[in-house]
Amino acid sequence: SFVHALAAMPSPFPLVKLPRAKFLSSADILWLVPPIVHMVLVVARPHAIDFVKDNGLKLDGIGQYNIFWGFVIQLSMVGTFGGDGFNPAALICTTPMGAKRISKLILLIGSIYLIAFGLKTAETQGYLERGFVKKNVVSALGSPPLCGVNVKVDKKTCEMKLCGVVESLQGTCDAKKGKGCCMQPEVFVMDEMRHFFALQFIMRVFGPYMGMTVPLWAAIVQAALRLSPSSITGLLSNPQPVLFKAILTNDYKVMPYVATATVGGGIAALIAATTVQMVAVRLFATKPKTTDKKALDATPAPESKKTQ
Repeated sequence: SFVHALAAMPSPFPLVKLPRAKFLSSADILWLVPPIVHMVLVVARPHAIDFVKDNGLKLDGIGQYNIFWGFVIQLSMVGTFGGDGFNPAALICTTPMGAKRISKLILLIGSIYLIAFGLKTAETQGYLERGFVKKNVVSALGSPPLCGVNVKVDKKTCEMKLCGVVESLQGTCDAKKGKGCCMQPEVFVMDEMRHFFALQFIMRVFGPYMGMTVPLWAAIVQAALRLSPSSITGLLSNPQPVLFKAILTNDYKVMPYVATATVGGGIAALIAATTVQMVAVRLFATKPKTTDKKALDATPAPESKKTQ
């Protein structure tokens, strides 16, 4: 069938094969590159949106432009480095790597610290004009508005509501998304966790059948989840940009909630997808055929025991 043929096609992706065979080697320096490329693409978002607007791309509001650029980033990064090559939450759940992923995880996170301290040092030393980082970098990095954490709560503060997927699609629940409201930390964690779970679960279960189209489907699924009425956070899916902003602003209050949501969703997806795959193997495994007449005829009959 077409699906099996597609899955059997050799995929050129990811284009950059990151070293995974050893716990630590000199080649592991390549693991510092994906976060740098990722942050460049994230920080370039405002300029990229202005560019596509000027060239005739018409979308409904800034939210859809952000989702469009997120689609481009996901397609580019998954196609170049693989889903776990730039996302610590996904790398933690890459169980075939075993303990070897610990050193890679340190490099992924360490790369963000290197970029941040490099920018802050360049500004302090005068290589960048004062205020450049805040104006051009921090402003491009999003952060979820959490009530009582990074948003002050008063009588006029409105809060977003956690809506179920079905009731959101039916239009019977208004989450107050995109209305300048904040969300309770537990609401953010549950919302981000369930949608990152959906992204990881879909890609784990159906990834083997996507063949060379994995980067495209990863971008499509992520964009679809971000457009879902039930997704009030916009599906961060990767804690790196929030960590980058936390380092630059020296404000880590939001980071524990982001890490809990993304890593928790990834672990839940790993358990669920592994369970589904194990059940599928047991239910649909092909059994050897034993009714072949020629094979039975070719089998020698057992010799009868001689009587004493």
